[in-house]
Amino acid sequence: MTKPTLRFRADGSFKILQLTDMHIHHEDSLNDPAIALMETLVDREQPDMVAFTGDIFCSDDKDHLTRVWGKLDELLTKRGIPYTVTYGNHESDGKGGRQFLLAEVLKSLPGAIFEAGDPAMGVGNYSVPVLASKGDAPAFFLYSLDSHSCTFRTYRPDGTSFTSEQYTWPEQLEWIEATHNAHRAAYGSVPAVLFHHNPLPEFDYLWMFDGVYGAHSEMVCRAPINSGLFALLYRLTDFRGVFSGHDHTNSFVGEMMGITLGYGRCSGNYPWCLWPKDHADHSDALRQPTDGSEPKKDYFPRGGRVIVLDEASGKIAETYVSLEDGTVEKGEYHPPMFKRFDYYMYGAPGSYGPLEDDE
Repeated sequence: MTKPTLRFRADGSFKILQLTDMHIHHEDSLNDPAIALMETLVDREQPDMVAFTGDIFCSDDKDHLTRVWGKLDELLTKRGIPYTVTYGNHESDGKGGRQFLLAEVLKSLPGAIFEAGDPAMGVGNYSVPVLASKGDAPAFFLYSLDSHSCTFRTYRPDGTSFTSEQYTWPEQLEWIEATHNAHRAAYGSVPAVLFHHNPLPEFDYLWMFDGVYGAHSEMVCRAPINSGLFALLYRLTDFRGVFSGHDHTNSFVGEMMGITLGYGRCSGNYPWCLWPKDHADHSDALRQPTDGSEPKKDYFPRGGRVIVLDEASGKIAETYVSLEDGTVEKGEYHPPMFKRFDYYMYGAPGSYGPLEDDE
């Protein structure tokens, strides 16, 4: 099956709508708000593609999986909008080997741009070119990385192991570097963006040391050990951004060492998968109060992140959150909490003075 080609517009822009954590489950009535949100956002934003960044589907039922992804594909392809899929933890679990089943379903869908990749690295590690507005040379590359299920990996000879959910495996780091080097050999230096369901440890550092725009409403749920993914992307010099999901009430974005790090916006409404508990409680009340009271206002309304790439500069020209009610949210600026030098020289937070320059 011939898959869609991604290309910059004549004006040199390329708009991506990132949807994450839709958490579609068996009960179709609870899926409706997430699917309706997707339709609202794509009609309003008119993106060139949609990037699904994991935890889109929370069921290991084959028929339901096929039906739901078929519906998502139909809604997008009739609008001429292709899409990529990045695996999250809920795509990578399930009793029936759902991670490979989903890959087979996506292979058959006309709008999906997806590759299963080498199974030694998980599922869904691949890169896709965005062609220049004129000619057929790549002007950007989009990478997707599997962030794995909650399994355990052993790297030490003494048998010490840890959970590999959220952790980028060494095989994946080698693949990124080899793929990047092959692209560079073929096309020269081409900018790139990476989609990864789980936030990197550097999302914490971004909040602490660089300042961010947007909401930081829960802890950054990151890997227990830093795999070195960010350091690799920095060293390769062509990566302009990393966009993640997973944390349902975080949607901040900022820049660290020249690389944009940003969350998508939770796009789902299924309460079983919502966190923290207040978020689920508010969602339940908003949908159908049972005590006769007025619906509560959801303190973290659903939406999607828009990412606009610029062909001429090879940079991310703009990014913002598009909410269901039509609001465009770039978010309040939160200044950095600490100076990097002071933090690492003088110890733990609270053991030294304020951020302002000393006399």
